[in-house]
Amino acid sequence: MDAWGLDLGRSAERDRARHQQLLQEALSNHLRDLVVEEALIGGGERGLRLSYPVLREHRLRFAQEDEEVTVVHGPGGGDGGEGAEGSAGREPGVEEIEWLHERISEELHRRWRLPELEGTPLLGSRSAEVDRLGRIGPWPNLHRRQSMRAAIARVARSGGAVRLREEDLRFRTSAPDQAPSADCLIIAMRDVSGSMGDEKKLLCRSFFHWLVDFVRSTYGPIEIAYVVHHTEARLVEEEEFFRLVESGGTKVSSAYRMTLDLARAAKASGRQVLALHFTDGDNWGDSDNRISRQLVHEILGTTELFAYVEVRPHGRTSGLGTALAEVEEQHFRALRVADRQGVLDALDALFGDGSE
Repeated sequence: MDAWGLDLGRSAERDRARHQQLLQEALSNHLRDLVVEEALIGGGERGLRLSYPVLREHRLRFAQEDEEVTVVHGPGGGDGGEGAEGSAGREPGVEEIEWLHERISEELHRRWRLPELEGTPLLGSRSAEVDRLGRIGPWPNLHRRQSMRAAIARVARSGGAVRLREEDLRFRTSAPDQAPSADCLIIAMRDVSGSMGDEKKLLCRSFFHWLVDFVRSTYGPIEIAYVVHHTEARLVEEEEFFRLVESGGTKVSSAYRMTLDLARAAKASGRQVLALHFTDGDNWGDSDNRISRQLVHEILGTTELFAYVEVRPHGRTSGLGTALAEVEEQHFRALRVADRQGVLDALDALFGDGSE
């Protein structure tokens, strides 16, 4: 390759690095808003389009033509179908939503870790299936970014138009390896009573969505027990936990009793336990607040972390929050979420590594 081609390649790499830097800065600046975007956490219709112009990127999309893979240049939006480049397109921006979700996950995983309490990290080691890249594999496992990089590197050496060949394709595969894991149980408690309106429930779902995404992506298949409550508590499956909409009064002690039973069973089997409760703090009355406080003390005897997260957009702390403020044990955390931006602040307070 002549000097002009080499200089062009270096310039392209500098432009790409600068673009990635600007994209990272834009993502960081908008992160507090993005973590509560309903289209991202799966609470709304999957076809919703996100409109954050500062995050848009010139995209490379794949199409099948006569069993060959070609690359089509186009803007971040649209469906890549008929119409001029840059047109709105006819299909929903599902691909853009998935791409943005992946970027947010990467950013959150970079800044979080499971807490280290009393000198004992909540981290073990396990033999696991971990992702690797291979030259063959099923199409759903195609790693588009790595395949594109391989094609660009080949073209940089030999010249010509950027077109994917079979030799460029990279697929995600799994192989046994030693990977970090946490030998623990996470107990997620969600208030589904009538006082938890639509906005509060969105904040709750956002909180737990990114928490679950973080622990599973980083530490593997950690067991998570999902507890929902109003006047009574019950154990539910993950999908029901995130989508359940109920009403009625609130009796927090019912959830804490169930959590205590789950924590004791996990502790007896040698596992560590993290318990997290998201609520607006409205409760049956002072008597149940006192009972709940006593149960929290008992739960703390069997857990490495108990986090009480109260969503309180207006007014002072609730009666339950005031009662639990008297708990002074080291591994008890009391946090408040006042608005949408407070969700990320609460998660950072629990899992931030101190670098942000």
